[in-house]
Amino acid sequence: MPHRRTGSHLATLGLLASVVATGCAACDKRDSTPAVSAPATPPVEAPDKMVELPRGRVTLHGENLSRTFEVEIAATEQTRHRGLMFRKSLAEGTGMIFLMPGDGAWSFYMRNTYVPLDMIFVDRARKVACVVEDARPLTEESRGCGTESSRYVVEVNAMTARTLGLKKGARVEFNEAVITVERTTPGLGAPP
Repeated sequence: MPHRRTGSHLATLGLLASVVATGCAACDKRDSTPAVSAPATPPVEAPDKMVELPRGRVTLHGENLSRTFEVEIAATEQTRHRGLMFRKSLAEGTGMIFLMPGDGAWSFYMRNTYVPLDMIFVDRARKVACVVEDARPLTEESRGCGTESSRYVVEVNAMTARTLGLKKGARVEFNEAVITVERTTPGLGAPP
């Protein structure tokens, strides 16, 4: 039998959901082993205290065409959790690359992210593992490649992957700036 919720029940559930959601991370490695204790989510800086990130270039080679993007490089735990949060727009031809601390089945959400994005999960061989198209802004839904392993995630404006004809196995290139940040950031190790 369906249960009808009253306004006060919905408000209580909304408050509970927001309290639970604050413990989530922007990116998360899926693992089937039970966790003994979940690590605390690093604090996300206020929008007025955004940190300047290193920049590089990523080239995506789709079936239709190839395109190079100027990207910000999120290489630390704090910058990966922050991602593109609080941005009201993303200029055409720009994006962000997330350098993950290893290979894994990573997932992302769109908390405090106002721009619809394509998320391109890239494996250690720099081939597209999967594409999440048109991720809806301001949602907590976990998005990823299921059990498919990736080491990098590139976020660009929504519909870019479709325009390029980007599919699993497509080639992805990083310029020397991205490789240098990966090589020199503690906890990431040498690039493959």
